[in-house]
Amino acid sequence: MLNQILAQFFAQFKTKNPTVYGLICVVLIGLYAALSSGIFTETFGTSETLTKALEYIAFAIAVLSGTHTTSTLNKDGK
Repeated sequence: MLNQILAQFFAQFKTKNPTVYGLICVVLIGLYAALSSGIFTETFGTSETLTKALEYIAFAIAVLSGTHTTSTLNKDGK
């Protein structure tokens, strides 16, 4: 049930704010790339913290890019 609520929220957000959605995705992907290349190793220090941050960012990217907007677009078109 929670998955459906979150998926519907993100789908509606992506449909109503495509520019903001694209900007958020670009920032998250850039941050993920910077962290995985080791740019911020001094900031995070340990590899455990860096790994955990990468997991959270990857999860956020997956959630944002994995939502389907087809049902939301069909409802708005009616």
